[in-house]
Amino acid sequence: MQNQTPFPVERGKIEFVQFSILSESDMKKFSVCEITKPSTGSSNKKYETPADPRLGPLANGILCDTCGFDNMICPGHFGHINLPTPVSNNACSQIILRILQSVCSDCGRSRILPEHATLKIGKAIKGFNRLKSLSERGKKIHLCPWDDCNKPLYNFSKPKGKNFERHCGDTKVGSSKPMVFTSGEILNVFLKIDSQTCEFLGFNSCLSENEAFLDNSGNHVHFNHPKDMIFTTLLVMPPVSRPYIVRDGQECDDDLTEKYNSILKIRLKLLQKREEGQKKGKQQKQLTEHDREGLESDLRNHVWTLIMNEGGAESSNSANKRPHKSITDRLKGKEGQFQTNIAGKRVDFSARTVIVGGGIFLHCDEVGIPASCASILTYPEDVLPWNKDYLQNLVSNGRVNKVKRVLPGGKIVVIRLNEYPDHGCKFLLKDGDKITRQLKDGDIAVINRQPSLRVEAKKAVIIRIIDEDAMRMPEWMTKSFNADYDGNII
Repeated sequence: MQNQTPFPVERGKIEFVQFSILSESDMKKFSVCEITKPSTGSSNKKYETPADPRLGPLANGILCDTCGFDNMICPGHFGHINLPTPVSNNACSQIILRILQSVCSDCGRSRILPEHATLKIGKAIKGFNRLKSLSERGKKIHLCPWDDCNKPLYNFSKPKGKNFERHCGDTKVGSSKPMVFTSGEILNVFLKIDSQTCEFLGFNSCLSENEAFLDNSGNHVHFNHPKDMIFTTLLVMPPVSRPYIVRDGQECDDDLTEKYNSILKIRLKLLQKREEGQKKGKQQKQLTEHDREGLESDLRNHVWTLIMNEGGAESSNSANKRPHKSITDRLKGKEGQFQTNIAGKRVDFSARTVIVGGGIFLHCDEVGIPASCASILTYPEDVLPWNKDYLQNLVSNGRVNKVKRVLPGGKIVVIRLNEYPDHGCKFLLKDGDKITRQLKDGDIAVINRQPSLRVEAKKAVIIRIIDEDAMRMPEWMTKSFNADYDGNII
């Protein structure tokens, strides 16, 4: 393992955080390679596949082709797929629909003149609420108000799991049969929208004016543009975010990897048929219009279900009919990344129980922790010459759960002493070992009262081990945690 840190952190004050939609150029800046071919197995490390070695290693002892670090340090790197046809971002479907109802499809300008919008909407309404107000009024206008355009305007709708549709009349009346409005046509409309129209629609209303976010031309780096909601390039997540699973002794691809492979297979079909058609001529090309539309529809569904496997375009595993777990499914819910790993609950090295009053048993900065919890919660310490005797005494008393040791060949072994209580007490430590000991009096820990997870609701306290089943908290702390003693949990 490398001792140096690959990404040095500059400590400083964070003034603000800004979010934006990744554009095609941003995706290619993040990417370290283009992915063009599907992988044939989880262990197939061929280049330009979702298992490309440049995206980062999964197995131990293998170095990354991009940063040179192993799987313990390498964070993983993104790749990208150039899509053969544009695909809309289904997570932004409602925003795309609102934009189409707010602008002219021919000139890309707003359906409402700026001077009229000031009177009807006002300057106070910003962001999505402004776009929503403009779209509600814009879909009732049937002729472009700009003098140099005056083209007829259309209404749009978005059926579940299908493409956008264009209507020549009112969508509710259904005076004419709707026509499919493809993602490529949407992209052509959005490319006509200039920065002034974007700001008029409510985009970029909260961007900072800090010079650090301006490029050489004075344009904002994090400028959100509607065209970025249409994918022409798709990011490929690193393998560390989609590791293979072992089922019945065989390595199986993750759901996301299967989706990437499906997208790449359709991409190859579309590109090959297109090249064959160009070589043989239009009359002899093998790919019919119906076949091409079918492939493009499959490509769209795979991209949609990769991001969000819901909304009428569900996808399931062919073997056991289990729904594919999309990127959205991995983020939201109780088992998602936010609640499981980031929000501070359902994590390792944490415990919770009801609280009782501290009374005269605790000092004002102490919290009583049951011994049953303290035996599971651990604290890491390195074995050094000056603390070796102290830590060896903890081992003899059965207060050390496990020891991590580096062997001469570089192999790391973990000895779990708590699984062998009789023999574990006789284990001898060596300099350089790393032990995880049980909590003891005087340790410092962070507590908070459930379910609040705000930073202000957390407090560092001194641990006092008690022979009870409930945690003890001093009475003076109850106000800051909004806690009482009728069953509250910390």
